[in-house]
This record gives sequence, C-alpha cells and structure tokens, in this order.
Amino acid sequence: MSELDFAPKFRPKTPPKLTDSKWLDVEEPQVILFQGMRGSGKGVSVESTAEKLYRSGLNIWHIWSARSFENLFWMINLNCQEKYDRMKSIAKSFDMKNHQGGLYLKTISQGLITSRTEYDYYYQIMEDAQMIKYNSERQRVELLPVGVELLKNQLLHCNCSKSYPVLWAVPDYIEFDQDTIDGFNGMFWKDEKEYFQHSIEITSKDRILLNEGKLRKSKEFTPKQMLKIAHFTTPTTEKRKEVFRVEFTKIVLEARKESRILTISPAIFEGSLDKFETVAEVFRMITYLMNKSVHFIPLTEKDV
Repeated sequence: MSELDFAPKFRPKTPPKLTDSKWLDVEEPQVILFQGMRGSGKGVSVESTAEKLYRSGLNIWHIWSARSFENLFWMINLNCQEKYDRMKSIAKSFDMKNHQGGLYLKTISQGLITSRTEYDYYYQIMEDAQMIKYNSERQRVELLPVGVELLKNQLLHCNCSKSYPVLWAVPDYIEFDQDTIDGFNGMFWKDEKEYFQHSIEITSKDRILLNEGKLRKSKEFTPKQMLKIAHFTTPTTEKRKEVFRVEFTKIVLEARKESRILTISPAIFEGSLDKFETVAEVFRMITYLMNKSVHFIPLTEKDV
C-alpha cells in the first residue's frame, strides 16, 4: 500500500447551521408539520407560514379550524401593532435610569400619539395592565417591569396590521342574512359623517335609511368584499360526490382568481359526519386538481 493511497477525511464537531438559508421554499412542494401542546404556538406558526405563502402568490386553503371559527379571522384586523406601538411610545417617555416620566409632551413629540385624549386612553390601558403605576409617596409615575419588557421588545404580542379576503365554503343547507354579510363588508354608510365625505346632497328618504344604518353605498364607493360565501353539496353519497367535485373546483378557482383564502369551518356543519366526509373528499381531489386537471399546470415563461 502506497502512502499516497491514504486520504484523510474529517467532519466538523459542530453541526452546520441551517438557519442561514430560508427554511420556507415557495418554489417546490413540501410538507410542513407543526406539533405541540395546547397553547404552545402551533396556530401562530401555521398562520404565519400561511401568510408568507399567501404573500408569495400561492392559493391558501384553511379548511379546518377550532369550533371558534378561527379560520375566518383572516378577514379581521384589530390593528394590534399600531396599539402596541402607541403604548411603547409612552414607555419611551420614561427615564430608564429611575423609571420616572410618562410626560405627555415628550410622548406626542414622537408622532404616534397626537392628542391628550388618545394619550389618556393608552395610559389607562397600560396602568390596568400593570405596565405603569403612580407612586403616591414619590408623587410620580413609574414604569414597572412589564412596561420595561414591552419597551425592550422582550414580550410576544399580536402585530396584526391588515386583513385578507376570505371565500367561505359552506354546506348548501346553511342560510345567511345577506344584509348582515353586506354590513360586515361595508356596503352600508356608517353615519352622516362618512356619507357627507363623499356627497353634499341627500333626500329625506335616504336620510331615514342612513340613520337606520340601511342606506347602501353606490358601486363606486363600495370597498372590496372581505367575506364572500360559496355553497356546496355535502359529499355524503356517490352521486353527491360527483356534484361536489364540480362545485368545489369552481370554488377553488374563484378563490385563486380573487386572491382569497379558502376556508371551511367544521363548526358550521349540521350533520355529525358531514364535516369529515367533506374534508376527506377535498383530500381525494387534491391530486386530480394539481396534476390532472388543466387548472394548475405550471406556467411557462411565455405564460408569465
């Protein structure tokens, strides 16, 4: 054996870091499993991932959720990020050495809080949450440990700042009050202040409807509907499955065309097995929709 036949081989003691590259690849199909105990953050992880995929242009199906209809929350925006930013602006007005401060003028100079009324509103919220406290002995307001942690971004909290349009697929035996849906979608004028921002005239009949919250906006003033509903036949028999496949395909294509998140909520079903049979049939359809139908053929450079 020649000495030149020997070739040393090594492996580093420290495993290579995988966090330098993106873990979520939107170019290739993949399976991602989230597992954990109740309250461990599965929902946040799943929804954060789905949001990234949605922003990358993928068609999102959220077809199962808890009984609280949580998968409809895509279309709700509570502006939590803005509210936490305002509380942080108050926290920034404190002297971090002795935690004294909370001065209104110093806070509004940051630009997030623009009025004394708004300042008092968030001040009270922070006091109730034990972020700040008035020290009667020293006669000053002090920033408490929780407030310090908020200021240093050491606390997890909601950062919602927008909402996403939803196409809610429901069984055909469920009926909705259309006025309620239209009200949620902003199809009615809220009050006179909103109405007269866009018009200077109003009839006596329309004024009555406006005061009752029943005056519909004209087409040019209606916002994009955040909620649309699509009915389907529950696939409980072979014949009904055939009808369901046609209906669900149309629903999927509508959601994709309008960039809506497709949702199915198990709590809306009346039958004990309807919800399971519906989701099972959706799973059976996925292979056909992705591979054999003409609706999801990969785009060529020319198509793009």
